Amino acid sequence: MLPSPRFLAVDFYCGAGGTTRGMIDAGGYVIAGIDKDETCRTTFIRNNTNTSLDCEPPQFLALDMFEASDEYPEGQQHEVWEQLRRLIPQFREAFPDLPLMFAICAPCQSFTKFVQRNMTVQTRVGDV
Repeated sequence: MLPSPRFLAVDFYCGAGGTTRGMIDAGGYVIAGIDKDETCRTTFIRNNTNTSLDCEPPQFLALDMFEASDEYPEGQQHEVWEQLRRLIPQFREAFPDLPLMFAICAPCQSFTKFVQRNMTVQTRVGDV
């Protein structure tokens, strides 16, 4: 029998899933990871199988968390919330007493030694 999760989680700006992996290792069940970079999908899914409930990887939502506006028309915030309203309730109903955690982490690319050696001021500003 699989263990019950200690908490439920959604990982915003998940990238390849380092934070997701940490939450799974801490006993959580990650419902979804959200990142606009579609190239992260395969790595995210392969590296992050939940170890409780169904032993499935979290859903990867390739969506842009920013709100759409005249200045930023590619924003998909509305779609993100629609997807989360579809995904989360089934887990909340099954585990109403578990905390639901939203992890929101800064991109880690700027903090690697490789990138810091090669990064210009202009490219660093884009990550903040």
